[in-house]
Amino acid sequence: MGGHDVTADELAAMIAEEIDNNSGTRAILAKVQRGTATLADSERFTGITAEITGRLLADNVLSLPLSDRQGAFLDITAARYRDTFSVFSAVQRALDERLGINLAVVDPGFEKARAQKAGHALADQTVPESTVVRRAESAGENIVRSQHDRIVQKQAEFRDRAGLQCSAIREGSAKCCEWCASVSGKYPASDTPQGFWGRHDNCKCSILYETRKGVQRLGGSAKKWEPFRDAGAPEPTRLTAAEAARIQAEKGLTILSEDDIIKLKEAHEYLSTIFGKVDKSISKLDRRLVIENVEQLKKLNDRFGVLNDQNTGSIFSRRSSSIAETYTNLADAQTGLMLSRKYYATYDTLIATEKAGRKSFLYMPSSDEFLSVVSITHEYGHMLENAIIRSRLSDNALSMYRDALTQGQQANARNYLKYEESIIASDIRDEIIRIAKESDPNFSLTDNLSRYGRENNFEFFAEVFANSQCGAPNALGKAMNVWFERSGL
Repeated sequence: MGGHDVTADELAAMIAEEIDNNSGTRAILAKVQRGTATLADSERFTGITAEITGRLLADNVLSLPLSDRQGAFLDITAARYRDTFSVFSAVQRALDERLGINLAVVDPGFEKARAQKAGHALADQTVPESTVVRRAESAGENIVRSQHDRIVQKQAEFRDRAGLQCSAIREGSAKCCEWCASVSGKYPASDTPQGFWGRHDNCKCSILYETRKGVQRLGGSAKKWEPFRDAGAPEPTRLTAAEAARIQAEKGLTILSEDDIIKLKEAHEYLSTIFGKVDKSISKLDRRLVIENVEQLKKLNDRFGVLNDQNTGSIFSRRSSSIAETYTNLADAQTGLMLSRKYYATYDTLIATEKAGRKSFLYMPSSDEFLSVVSITHEYGHMLENAIIRSRLSDNALSMYRDALTQGQQANARNYLKYEESIIASDIRDEIIRIAKESDPNFSLTDNLSRYGRENNFEFFAEVFANSQCGAPNALGKAMNVWFERSGL
C-alpha cells in the first residue's frame, strides 16, 4: 500500500464485485426474489456488505490519492445505502402484503454530511497511516450498518404515527456492554430513550419493532415473520433526566458519540506508541476520561517529548487511594504510569475529588476545563523533572550505580543517585522561586504553593507544573513557564 495505483472507480467496482459474488448475499437475494425473505435477512445482507466495504476500504485507502479519498468514500457508502434500501423495501413490501398492511416504505435518505465527514478524515496527514487505515475500516463498516438501523427506525416511527401502535424492542446479547444494556427494553416507537437506535462497532444487539399484527425482528435469531406473543423484554421504567444522569454516574456509564468512539480507539493506539505495555485494566476506566487524559498527554508530550526519549514501562489501573502515580528508574530512563480505578471509574467522581482538593488548597489551582486532566498533568510533571534530573546526573554517579547493580548491591546502588537527585531537584526549585520573586518582590511561597507541593522538592515541581499547564497559572506557575523558556524547554 501507499502507491497511487487504485482509482476511486476501480475501488468502488472491486467492492461491488465482491458483494455480488458473495455466497451469503446471493442466497439472501434469492429469498428476496421468492418473497420469503425476512427483515433478519435484510439485516444480514447489510452486515455482509458492511464487512466487505470496511475491509476493502482499509486494504486500499492508502493507494488512493489524498484528493480522491473523501469522494471515493462518499460514492461507495452511497451505493451501499441504495443496496440496503432496495433489499429492505422489497422485504418490507412482501411482509406487508402477507399481513394486509398497505403502507409505503419510508426512505430516510442517505446521510451525505456524515459520510463526507468520515471521508474527509481519510485524508488527514496529521495522523499515522495506520490510523487512516483503521478509520477507513471502522467508519466504512459502521456507516453501512447504521444505514439499515436508520431505515428500520423510520418505518417503526412512521407506522406508529399511522395508527399501528408500534413498539421498539432492543435486546442485548449475552455479553452486551453497559451502554447497550442501559438502553435495552421495550418502548413506544415514538418515545425511545436516547441512544436506543445507536449501534457501536461490533454491536450484537437484537432490535425489533412490533405492531398489533406482528413483530419484525432484525437480529439473527428470527427466521420468519411471525405473530408477536412476548418479546421477553420487561416494560421500561421511564426516568427523568436527573434520574438517568444519577444512574449513569452510579454505574460509571459514559455514552459516546461515534466521533468519540473513534477518538477512544485513537487514544489506545497512541498509548501503545508511548508505553511499552497498555494493560487491559485501562479499559475499565471511564471512556471519556481516557479520551481527555490521552489528549492531554499527547499535547504535553508533543511539547516536551519526555515519553519519546525514555524506555517506557506500562500504563495500568488498580484500586488505589492515590489518584495517579508515576514510577521511574532514573538511571535507566524507564517510566510508567498508574491511574486509580477508584477515581477514574466515573467522570463525576474524579471531578468532585479534584474540586475538593483545590478548594482546600491541597492541590494547586487549575481552570475547571482542566479538572479531568490536571492529575495526569501532575504526573507528567514528575516524568519531565525525572528526565531533567537524569540529564544533569554526573557520569560518576551513574557509573557507580550500575557497578553496584552488577554486584547485586541494589540498596547501595540507589544511594549513589539519591544524593545527587535531591541536590538537582532543590536547585530547580530555587531557580523557579527566584524567578517568581523577580516578578513580584512581595511574593509569598505559602500563598502560592499547595500543601501537597510542600511535601518535598519533587512534589513541588509536579504541582507547579500542573498549575503552569492547566489554564490558571499563579505566580509560581508563571515563573515555571519563564524557567522553561530560559532552559530551552
